Amino acid sequence: MKKTLLHTALLALLLLMPTAADAYDFEVDGIFYNINNDNASVSVTYKTTDFITYSGDVVIPDTVIRNGVCYPVTAIGNSAFFYCHAMTSVTIPNTVTSIGYYAFSGCAQLTEITLPETLISIGNCAFENCHNLTEIVIPDAVTTLGQDPFFNCRKLERAVIGRSVSAVGSYLFSGCTKLTSVTCWAVTPPACLAALFIHYDVYAHATLHVPPESLDDYKSAMFWKEFSQILGDAVINIPGDVNGDGEVTVADANGTIHIIINGGSSGGHSRVPGDGDAGTLIGDVNGDGEVNIADINAIIDYILLNR
Repeated sequence: MKKTLLHTALLALLLLMPTAADAYDFEVDGIFYNINNDNASVSVTYKTTDFITYSGDVVIPDTVIRNGVCYPVTAIGNSAFFYCHAMTSVTIPNTVTSIGYYAFSGCAQLTEITLPETLISIGNCAFENCHNLTEIVIPDAVTTLGQDPFFNCRKLERAVIGRSVSAVGSYLFSGCTKLTSVTCWAVTPPACLAALFIHYDVYAHATLHVPPESLDDYKSAMFWKEFSQILGDAVINIPGDVNGDGEVTVADANGTIHIIINGGSSGGHSRVPGDGDAGTLIGDVNGDGEVNIADINAIIDYILLNR
């Protein structure tokens, strides 16, 4: 009850702000921006303190040009999409490193969102009251999660937390009563300032998936241990990671060459469990059912794309 009153009070305070002043520096193709303090990059923002501006499918570019100057878009500002309940989807570029507080709060028609791999921080209440959001995947680069980032997301069923998160704010999934699966890739259980849920019964029907080497740590960690079922089955499966060391390098290309040349027990016919009865062929990076030069090229492309 106290948390509900607090959120209501904060919402009322935001809505009582003056409605005349513009909150943006400039607009490009219907999206509003503020120039950041470095004068070299910009953040997406709202049009006025009335907030509700965006609707439909919103695509944020990685750069915008103003007065002949090209600015990278590096942040989704505080309250940028606050209560844009007519917005159905948003595409965020890989230049964005932060999402501010209340950034997507109240976006009730938002059913899914893909967060960029460059993202480092997510602010307080960033996705609260996104009632139709069913899944959230927090990228590996994220180190900071604010308080109540997914407050009252009623339909959220699955959440994935990247491996770099070391601490989370209070009530990470408060009000997410439909949540059935939480995967946390962090080897060390992130420190929690308070319970992950307000409703403790969620711990009973949600399963926590963690790295196998960290299973005992999660079972004894404050608040994480409250899950009734904790499984050590979060195993990294990176396409192109032929040798299974958790990264894609020249060693994987060499391993694939070795498989092609030698075959048999060296891996040419070896399989790992997959969706089919036969499993997945080791070295079949492009998924065509064979191990050949095309798989080596796929590994090289991956390395060049992610260097």
